[in-house]
Amino acid sequence: MAERVKMIVIVTVVTALVWLFAEGESLTTRTEAVRVQFVVSEANRGLLRVRVADSFEGAATLELTGSQVGIEAARRALGTVVELRPAEMSFPLVDGVYQVDLASVLANSDRLAGLGVKVTAATPPRVAVEYVRLETIDVAVRPVISGLSITGDPIVEPAQATVRVPASLSPSTREAISVLATVPESQLAGVAEGVQTSRSVALTLDEFSRQLRDVELVSNGRATVQFTVESTAAEADLASVPVWIVVPPSVSEQWSVELASNQTVVRVTIRGPRDAVSRISSSETPLIAVVSLDASEMLNRVGTKEISWFIRRDGQLSPLPRGVEILSAERTTVNLTITERVAP
Repeated sequence: MAERVKMIVIVTVVTALVWLFAEGESLTTRTEAVRVQFVVSEANRGLLRVRVADSFEGAATLELTGSQVGIEAARRALGTVVELRPAEMSFPLVDGVYQVDLASVLANSDRLAGLGVKVTAATPPRVAVEYVRLETIDVAVRPVISGLSITGDPIVEPAQATVRVPASLSPSTREAISVLATVPESQLAGVAEGVQTSRSVALTLDEFSRQLRDVELVSNGRATVQFTVESTAAEADLASVPVWIVVPPSVSEQWSVELASNQTVVRVTIRGPRDAVSRISSSETPLIAVVSLDASEMLNRVGTKEISWFIRRDGQLSPLPRGVEILSAERTTVNLTITERVAP
């Protein structure tokens, strides 16, 4: 009895294994969803660009025919993302648009070799793929400095930049490509006039070049621009700058202040922006030497006082315009005689 049961068990197991094997080897068809990406190898990335039609977003459905075991192996081999390179599609590396038969390309790929699985259909059946061959050219770097008058031509280093362009780009378009080394306004604030200045700036393609398809800057992205801002300063000698005495109204009626007779005017040399110096020289905004005394100084009858410098604008004393300085003055102090007024 025991032998009979043992035999039945063995027969049952063998039968099940044969059935399972037959089931795994029997032909079947299954659809699998994958994502397809058209890529370029790292070695060819600077030589070729692959562009896919906008209508294809990467999703594809494959119809696989083969044994269940083979289809399962194919599913694992394909993965969730299938990357297709130009060599797998057997197209010449020549610029143009090619129709890629997804089922044919994937059926002949190494991924499915030896699995006994056929790709009988694909959705979409074809994808339009464009090849663009690339090459590099050297373009002169053009320094850009806005808002300042520059003496001579700025010097830029490096003088050339490498730009990647489509091999089919026309000579006239290549010549129109421009690489800029633009010094931003933030780096121009406070630049000294008449002194060579250096600034490290980013390299960029100009607006025209940025609009060109598949044109990109390859160089390291920075350059040094050396330039000298033209001096806009002017100097002027003012032979007779008047000296004004300013005292508080509260003591002006009680005390009088007199300058030494030879100190009522002073000779001064000024320097500053050309426009401001011109207005001062023409007496449009004349220079005034001001001696300001407070009540304590009046009561103590100080004998000398330092001069302060102002301009007269619209009848009022105003500080010197920005950038205007006193280079030299015949004197910087004056002698005073302060006396108490005698009541009549």
